[in-house]
Amino acid sequence: MLSSRYRQFGSVALVRLAYICLIFGLLPVPAAHGQASPSLRQLIYLDDSKRSSALMELSFDVRNWTVGQVISHKPYAVVNEVGGEAGKFAYELQVWRGTGVREGSDLMTEWDVLDISGQGSVIQVFVNYARVAPNYFAAASQKEFRTLSGTETYPWADLPTDPEAQARGVPALPADGFFDVYGILPQDGSVALSSVAHQVRALPDIPSQLKETAPQPVALPAGPATAVPSDLSGHWGEAYVLDLMGKGMIKGFEDGTVQPDRELTRAEFVAMLIRALQVEPLSPPAVVYSDVPLTHWASKEIGLAYEIGVIDTDGTGRLQPSRLITRMEMARVLAAAMPSFAPPQENGSAALKDVDALKPADRRAILSLAEAGIVGGNDLGEFRPGDSLTRAEASKVLSQFLKIRQAL
Repeated sequence: MLSSRYRQFGSVALVRLAYICLIFGLLPVPAAHGQASPSLRQLIYLDDSKRSSALMELSFDVRNWTVGQVISHKPYAVVNEVGGEAGKFAYELQVWRGTGVREGSDLMTEWDVLDISGQGSVIQVFVNYARVAPNYFAAASQKEFRTLSGTETYPWADLPTDPEAQARGVPALPADGFFDVYGILPQDGSVALSSVAHQVRALPDIPSQLKETAPQPVALPAGPATAVPSDLSGHWGEAYVLDLMGKGMIKGFEDGTVQPDRELTRAEFVAMLIRALQVEPLSPPAVVYSDVPLTHWASKEIGLAYEIGVIDTDGTGRLQPSRLITRMEMARVLAAAMPSFAPPQENGSAALKDVDALKPADRRAILSLAEAGIVGGNDLGEFRPGDSLTRAEASKVLSQFLKIRQAL
């Protein structure tokens, strides 16, 4: 049945049947509080058979689990049921696959659904289980689904409803194939992918507990700093730096300077972005990279950035936090935190001469930021992806980024 999803996407009723059921759980393994070991994130790229087997071997600390409790940002995982069917399971956890499709005015998304015992072991798994949000795209706003009542069907990705798309000045999400947030679907034509398959992005600021009403964004201070550092007056980035200083995202030095032309490290930029996002951690800090111990000054921010999926591992297990961040690396991180379909800006432009040879994902990241007016080129129309990033440049992109987020 699973292959029918890859041949066509036109019938929600058929897709809803596309799951594999595995029965009889294996012995539990040690688990962190509220989380599974190994992590759900390690399993999302496995094929269905291997993923099903691996999910069956997971064990969870289910103490104090409640309906609507979020236990993972990437992949998005939420407790859907507590109590369960008598004698069968105590909890139901659903893990979003990062995939979905528009069916008329309905939103269909795919999930791995885990039935879990009162001791935390997995006793049954349904992979690629379809959930449908009827008339989703006709709703006034997707925020209507960011509540307890939307636990089963809303994947916490930026999926504008038709009225929202109109208000943003962007096209409505097309019904032309699957979108693929985590990049798990094959690219060989066996799956009907949407023309915007890779534009849909997960929301970075998922709450730890869904409630009856949608969460309200944390308001940042509105006014710029009034005291101008001695080396900032007249600098091209003055307004942007003062804006972030007023929001508490950047600070000056003891000598009264802010050093706007000083180059930023990877850790410094990630920390600035996490402060801008106001992300709520789901679990105690943990070591993600071998060179970022818990004693590192930015370990909390780096851990959160990894948790929400705006940074990842490269196979080495290291981040090199003190290495200067390049403009390309900045674009990757910032694009991952952007809304899926940001309103076009009058000053936005995707005409950059030196991005055509980049990897498709990197090119998409840069051009999406350019069209939103967040980044641009120099007088020669060059983005300079390999150049480092200064404090003033980082202040500009983050100031523009926040304006777009706060307007949605």
